[in-house]
Amino acid sequence: MRTALLVALSAGLLAYALRPQWRSFERMGERRFQALKPRPKEILVGVCWPFSANQDGMADGLQLAKEEINSGGLAGGIPLRLILRDDGFDLDKIEKIAIEFSGNPP
Repeated sequence: MRTALLVALSAGLLAYALRPQWRSFERMGERRFQALKPRPKEILVGVCWPFSANQDGMADGLQLAKEEINSGGLAGGIPLRLILRDDGFDLDKIEKIAIEFSGNPP
């Protein structure tokens, strides 16, 4: 009796855990398109990088890419906004920047 109950409980938990795997791709695509239906006013891109320590031209390349995307309307006419933060290889600073990025509303 105890073994049968354990087997039934295990089967139920396994079915519950695998339930998202049985969704159809069409239904998942519908949900994605519903979420993307309202056109955003801008696309926000945040980059955390040790700009001052590396001096590798990453900031200039990102700015150039942003200007090209915005001038050519390559993001469907939605302007791109770029936020660059220098982390200086400091883990505490990186964490604060990540929290700052997560607080920016879409």
